[in-house]
Amino acid sequence: MTPTVHWHLVFQVFEWWISNFSAVNKDCAIRCITFKVTLDLSQPPSQGEHPALKWEDLWKRLDDCLASYKMALLKRVSITFEPRPPEWDLMKARMESNFPGLKRLGRELVLEAQVYNEMGRANRY
Repeated sequence: MTPTVHWHLVFQVFEWWISNFSAVNKDCAIRCITFKVTLDLSQPPSQGEHPALKWEDLWKRLDDCLASYKMALLKRVSITFEPRPPEWDLMKARMESNFPGLKRLGRELVLEAQVYNEMGRANRY
């Protein structure tokens, strides 16, 4: 199982990626991007909604830079959450709405959540 990290750090890592993708000044050859979000949900503000649901602006900025003409070769973006939040179905639907640019361009957006069974094997949803 992957070590968990505080949600503030995950947010900062996405901010770093957004600033770097936005700084690309010519076409780039990236075809697939995979992010894995591993959060310790026992830490605040996990009481209530998953922290990622409060990051609408961050997801929209990520969509803007990934839907840029400079990322024309990009075909697939995958974001996997671990552990699987109890509200996963609602969270997935709400998150998908934050990526209109990728959808408009016909790029694949894969949102998954992962849980581990009693044998330590991952199941994806």
